Amino acid sequence: MNKMLETVGAENFLGNIGDWKTATPPESLGYCFDARLVKDDAGGYVVSVAQLPGVVSEGDNIAEAIRNLVEAFRATIETYLAENMPIQWIKAPPIQPGEEYFRVAVNV
Repeated sequence: MNKMLETVGAENFLGNIGDWKTATPPESLGYCFDARLVKDDAGGYVVSVAQLPGVVSEGDNIAEAIRNLVEAFRATIETYLAENMPIQWIKAPPIQPGEEYFRVAVNV
């Protein structure tokens, strides 16, 4: 079993970057995004939504960081929808040294 899948949980994890071409979210999940994970020099992890600027979270470990990011993503999307605003998606930036990207699916 994939280490990230064990850490994050099957309900949100869709695959590592090498799996993206085949990873397809179940229809009921609604949103799929690329999470950018960076180990923080002060300890823990910082994680962000690559295609939605400003959606950032952190955690003492990877699982906590991802859970926090999913909550932040849901809150952001719910705000956009409640305010009847278009979601400000951008193209994901290229992977930089020290970063890890993986795909996450979220039901909002």
